[in-house]
Amino acid sequence: MTRFLFFAERWLWLAFLFLLPFQSRIILWQSDWIFIEWHAISLFVWDIALISLFAVAFWRGWRPFDGAKINRALITLGALSLCSVAWAINVPIALYATIRLVEGILLFWYVRRVIHENMLAPSIIAFSVAMIFQAMLGIGQFFVHHDFRLWILGEPSISPTMHGVAVFFSLTGERVMRAYGTFPHPNIFAAFLTASLWGIAWLWRHTSSLRMRIMWLCTAMVLGVALATTFSRTIVAVLIAAITVLMVNVWRRQSYMKYVFSVIVAMLIFASIVWPATIARLKISGGDEAVAMRVEYAKDALYSGNGFFGKINLFGVGAGNFTYWLADAVPNMPRYWYQPAHNIFLLAYSEIGLIGLLIFIGFLVLQFRTNASIEIKALALIFVIVGLTDHFFWTLAQGQMLWWIVLGLLTKHDILGHHGQN
Repeated sequence: MTRFLFFAERWLWLAFLFLLPFQSRIILWQSDWIFIEWHAISLFVWDIALISLFAVAFWRGWRPFDGAKINRALITLGALSLCSVAWAINVPIALYATIRLVEGILLFWYVRRVIHENMLAPSIIAFSVAMIFQAMLGIGQFFVHHDFRLWILGEPSISPTMHGVAVFFSLTGERVMRAYGTFPHPNIFAAFLTASLWGIAWLWRHTSSLRMRIMWLCTAMVLGVALATTFSRTIVAVLIAAITVLMVNVWRRQSYMKYVFSVIVAMLIFASIVWPATIARLKISGGDEAVAMRVEYAKDALYSGNGFFGKINLFGVGAGNFTYWLADAVPNMPRYWYQPAHNIFLLAYSEIGLIGLLIFIGFLVLQFRTNASIEIKALALIFVIVGLTDHFFWTLAQGQMLWWIVLGLLTKHDILGHHGQN
């Protein structure tokens, strides 16, 4: 029985990683007649794997809480989110947001205390196999300009002419649809691709087989092209900056040069093929709608404290309730304008208050002080910077799980090779 539970836990973990990129789910409840991602309660297929994993791990003796300072901070964060349900405008969504936060915290604890180095390669492979499929799907979506009707896998219905789909105009005036994979938005697709590229870099570095190195290199090049099809400006820019720093400080002494060069060349070849779209997407101005809306959402999040304690929001408007508060505070806007603030820290402030934000920041500071590898710290820092301009690590279930996995890896001193000096 003990041996069976051991293998069950191992395979449930790998199944969770493989299923995480897919949106296959049951929508249990939604507060609007039109589906809005952050106004709905869903049960994903990977939720079932993760809940089963926690149950088996607990049966085998895993106890999440050990009294460490980091764990006390997370307990407090979860408690503040739960308390915020009392004054939330939409109670079911607040409860759901709290459950998602607790699920992410449990996942962080699991990665922190259970996942060991001998599980790293199988974990990366399970995740990357799913992401290879996602990459090919995303590349296909970009070139055929529509989805492939893989609704059973969670692929969204998308085309350049549909309202709410992420598109932009190329220099020739053509509507260019960004790739989605089976994710709710191209930016979260890009974040998953970045994490997969990071993992495959480790596999490529730690194999002596020429055949396997070529296979991983080709895989990374496909993932790089898929990343380019998302046209996610922030993630690509931050990724390039992080790679540049790593090349100067760490990777120049190791054999990552060919890997990085190959991925960048693949992305540049794709960019040259779709040059009018690439140039158009590179142009950013203060009048850009995406930039202007982010600024407005940031102001709204800071304003959310009014009516509580002057201009300071101590306890928040309720977990997952920023858009409901915004609809009350600024009525008569088009429905699609009611979006979360595109900054996870401002969202934390607006939804669970100043106290919650300070605990959240304190937790991150403690995490980055660990003696994790430089590579993992770089990946986590990429996600933190992306979190300054987007919200999916706080609001979307897939983004939340990826966020907590990467933060959990910050405590694993033997992950991805080169160690930091703290």
